[in-house]
Amino acid sequence: MGGALDTDTRGERPSEPRLGPGTGAQVGAANGLALKLIGRLAGGRPPAVFSTLARHRRLFRRWLPFAAALMPRGTLPRADTELVILRVAHNCRCEYESHHHRAIGLETGLSMAEIAAVAEGPGAGCFSERQAMLLRAADELHEEREISQALWDELSAALSDAELIELCMLAGHYEMLAMTLNSLGVTPEMDDQGRTLLGAPARFQAGLTEVEDGVYAWLQPNGEVGESNAGLIVGQDGSALIDTLWDLGLTRRMLAAMAEPTRHAPIRTLVNTHGDGDHCWGNQLLPGAEIIASEAAATDMRGEDPRALRLTLAAGRLARAVGSIPGAPGRLRDVGSFGRIAAQLSAYDFRGIELTFPTRTFERALSVEVGGRTLDLEYLGPAHTPGDAIVHVPDAQTVFAGDLVFVGVAPIMWVGTAENWIRALDRILELSPRVVVPGHGPVSDLEGVREMRAYWQHVLPAVRERIAQGSTPARAAAEVISSSEFQAKSFAGWDGHERLVASAHTIARNDRGESGRVDPRTRAGLLLEMARLAAAS
Repeated sequence: MGGALDTDTRGERPSEPRLGPGTGAQVGAANGLALKLIGRLAGGRPPAVFSTLARHRRLFRRWLPFAAALMPRGTLPRADTELVILRVAHNCRCEYESHHHRAIGLETGLSMAEIAAVAEGPGAGCFSERQAMLLRAADELHEEREISQALWDELSAALSDAELIELCMLAGHYEMLAMTLNSLGVTPEMDDQGRTLLGAPARFQAGLTEVEDGVYAWLQPNGEVGESNAGLIVGQDGSALIDTLWDLGLTRRMLAAMAEPTRHAPIRTLVNTHGDGDHCWGNQLLPGAEIIASEAAATDMRGEDPRALRLTLAAGRLARAVGSIPGAPGRLRDVGSFGRIAAQLSAYDFRGIELTFPTRTFERALSVEVGGRTLDLEYLGPAHTPGDAIVHVPDAQTVFAGDLVFVGVAPIMWVGTAENWIRALDRILELSPRVVVPGHGPVSDLEGVREMRAYWQHVLPAVRERIAQGSTPARAAAEVISSSEFQAKSFAGWDGHERLVASAHTIARNDRGESGRVDPRTRAGLLLEMARLAAAS
């Protein structure tokens, strides 16, 4: 089975939702509370399937416990459940179900190859006998609305009575749900919300995009805090991943989207461009891959701790509440400013992260072959961090620049020097790539590199001049940003200019002969100064 299911003569799906997520008035108080809880469990807004179905108030409250009894609290093993759901979603052409359950499938133990092979069906060579049997059951229920006697006999030998009943109801429930989602026009959140992880209107398309043949960028608009990019290079029989993301959920979602292009070329190599968590804290989800980074980045990774961000998030919530007190004195308002910037962390879930370090390092340069394609790695730091490196893919004329390049959002320099950052940009320009994938922001070309270079060429002497005249780094940053010279530049339209506060501190430290990362207390102080400037802008 499976071949006939791929033939599709049906009409086009709705391009816009016919029924969108319900408002508070449409879903009612009880359903609104349920949606709030679901959103917390999901780490953000409630998925659109819930907020749309909640418009039918009574039915939603009765459907929720039934759906939960099948998934995640069913008797079938969770990986089996997700395999059946993914096949149902494929058979019903339900992109919403597929989108959500690819990531859930990875979390429950399905491999990227298995998720990609669901579209091929039970005949795909990567499935066990049990998995193939479950897929056949999903297909028979879809095509014939019953399980044949021969397959029933096989299932009965492997499943309990409760699991047999659940299998039939699981497939039927998700067929019903797929029909409803397709008919209502409910589309995956990344495609239909048009919002960033931090809730702002997205200025460019999120997700996986092919930038050259077999070369992909994973983009997270708009490139603000934690909204980092990653990359994928697909070879003949193996692939390389460039960076993971800030939390496990985001990384799983990315890997699920990469399952199809890597179906016959599994990810064997992971390159971390530097040691910031939003580029490496998902490493644990690729246990079989060789992890490569510069020696400086590998050392830097060991100094970062997800627990510190969990504490910052908790402190930020308290600070936000304190700072919102009417008539709060200046210092308390400053605390509230910190709360506002720390609240950005609430878009991320730092639980369960196990720091997973490189298994191979290099000092200056390293060439590796992945699936017949050459990747040239170059260490160009320190600049943004101690360990900044780029990945050049010569046959695709593409450079993955990590956080040496930001597009549409201001950079932040934790280590410096700015002069070395400019030299790093000159090296990228020297390579003359056709495509540049930045660490944050949309895909660019050499023009994005030139604009980043122009930014540093402008702010470096401007900050130094004001500090020499007696301004503090924070004050110097504010003066530079508000100056007519800065405002006349194209980069004046970037987001996140408050980051120049931290960069100005680094420029001052470098000029005193200091280098390396600052301690956590100093970094917290810099975040507070950045928050003050952002609040005043």
